Amino acid sequence: IVNTISDATIDSTGQKLGGIVGEMKEESMIINSIVKGRITGSKAYVGGIAGAMDNSTIEKSENQAIILGDLTKVGGIAGSMINESTIVDCISSSAINGKKDTIGGISGYVDNSYIIGSKSCESINGGSYVGGIAGKLLNSSEIKNSVSEAAVASKGNSIGGIVGEIK
Repeated sequence: IVNTISDATIDSTGQKLGGIVGEMKEESMIINSIVKGRITGSKAYVGGIAGAMDNSTIEKSENQAIILGDLTKVGGIAGSMINESTIVDCISSSAINGKKDTIGGISGYVDNSYIIGSKSCESINGGSYVGGIAGKLLNSSEIKNSVSEAAVASKGNSIGGIVGEIK
């Protein structure tokens, strides 16, 4: 998906909810895209651009949508990233509110994946494992050349300006 704009109000009771796509797999890509509006999910995997990424890439894209997630794995660009997924040169510039755990300005859950040259701003709120860039960073995942200017707030444990928890 290239050069796309989504300006919608999305509200779902299902899992894997994103402003452009619910789930990315098998080397799929989103490039130069923007999401505006409001995204509300009552289950896990809620992201500004993609709900869940598996061996996929989001590049040079921006989330401007307000994100509200009732459960875990909520992020400004992607709810979760696994299996060498990559977010490169992306910006999340609006409020992210997660009621539970694993909430991040770029991605809530990052497992064996990479966030490079990306930025989060505005506010990020959640339970435990809340970070300006990622809520949880696992299994050799990396964050490189990225910035968080977000106000991070939590009612739980493991909160960080960049990452809530690294394992």
